[in-house]
Amino acid sequence: MNRKAMAVLLAASMMVASTVTSYAVDGSGGSDAPASEEVTKSEETSKSSTSSSDEKSESSSSETSVALSDVFVANAPINVGGKVVKTSVNGIYAARSVKGIAVVAPISTVSQSMGLTGDQKPYIMVFDTDKKKSYLAMQSINGALEAYSGTLVSVINMYAGYLEKGKYVPGTTGTIPMVLGIPNSALIPGKEYFLIAVMPGGKIVILKDLDDDPNTVTFDAIPGNNAFALAYK
Repeated sequence: MNRKAMAVLLAASMMVASTVTSYAVDGSGGSDAPASEEVTKSEETSKSSTSSSDEKSESSSSETSVALSDVFVANAPINVGGKVVKTSVNGIYAARSVKGIAVVAPISTVSQSMGLTGDQKPYIMVFDTDKKKSYLAMQSINGALEAYSGTLVSVINMYAGYLEKGKYVPGTTGTIPMVLGIPNSALIPGKEYFLIAVMPGGKIVILKDLDDDPNTVTFDAIPGNNAFALAYK
């Protein structure tokens, strides 16, 4: 199935899905917009390159534009940190504040780790964060940066879960091995890069870089609707 067909299929399937209830509607967590809304508008926004016109409120509206080029099927190549990586999980990889991001573990490994069964298929959606709306998440991130003497590079929202009968369901267990490219502007020799994961209720987890490539950070992503801040010290 080609990328365009995949986008149309996802848009159609998500039309009947209920809205994902993110814990960050009040700005306290990883995202301020319903994930399913992002998907259902993917075909429309790719044609018009405009953001959603459905501005219900400051905390729930979305400015994210999703292009067809952001939709990837399993084993599609993605440029991550200057290298081509094949992501194993279908999804929308629309974060532009990092230099590419992909799932590096086989889909069977991801499914097993997340405890998926039957027709449940892993699905990833990654977007840049609106820092003004995610003000409570940023408070948690800034607190962690101060504690670890870190410097912030970028923040992304990640919806890591699965599709079941056309509906996105946030993951609750396991880990998803991923690799993220460090933006050229933030590459500083000798620095230690890491991720700050902000989960429901403001819980913080520090994720260390698991690879030796100075251009990337390999980490075990936590399923669910979370924010991830890339930083260095």
